[in-house]
Amino acid sequence: MKADKEAELDIFLRLPRGMVIPEGVCKRLGVTNESELVLELMKALYCLK
Repeated sequence: MKADKEAELDIFLRLPRGMVIPEGVCKRLGVTNESELVLELMKALYCLK
């Protein structure tokens, strides 16, 4: 992946299969179905920023 060319690009990932999100977290986020959730990649952790 050549992320340096698109530094302003946000990268989102689907939840890994089997990952469970507590019901309280879903309520706080206003989510009714876990399929509505995604994870945002923190580029600094992967030397992409």
